[in-house]
Amino acid sequence: MALRAQRALVGLSIVFCLLSPLFMVIIAGVILLFYPSLHRDWGSWIAYGFLLYALVIGLYGSLAFLRYRKEGMALAERGDLQAG
Repeated sequence: MALRAQRALVGLSIVFCLLSPLFMVIIAGVILLFYPSLHRDWGSWIAYGFLLYALVIGLYGSLAFLRYRKEGMALAERGDLQAG
């Protein structure tokens, strides 16, 4: 995993890490469109749950990729990675 992360383009990889949370935010937006009131509608609580989940997944996924990339670069400097 570290070898592939080390070779990947950073910007494009972060975009791919954020695509799934983007769709979760879209789902939350649609739910909030139909259930806008926090006090009357239970659906708004579900929408805020989707938003929070998207934030956590987006943040953790991006940080995990950057950690794997850093590990791959460290392994490449030591010469521990196999070519191919």
